[in-house]
Amino acid sequence: MDEDMLIGMMKEKLREGDVSLHAVPKSQKSELVNYREGCFKVKVRGAPENNEANKELVRFLSKRLKVKVVMARGEKSRKKVIRLL
Repeated sequence: MDEDMLIGMMKEKLREGDVSLHAVPKSQKSELVNYREGCFKVKVRGAPENNEANKELVRFLSKRLKVKVVMARGEKSRKKVIRLL
């Protein structure tokens, strides 16, 4: 599944409520990779130190989805939940 299709799926899921993510920090680039078992996998350029990965994740998804999102849960975990602001 390509990233544009995943973005469309994520927008639809966000309209219904919270969205679960599995974040992979320290990746070469930020990108939405796949959707499996109710969870989106997102690679993030930022490192987990100093909250950089979380900031990059919210920035990247807000830009790609063209809506503001916030992290609802998972600031210290790779498993995260986002929602519309």
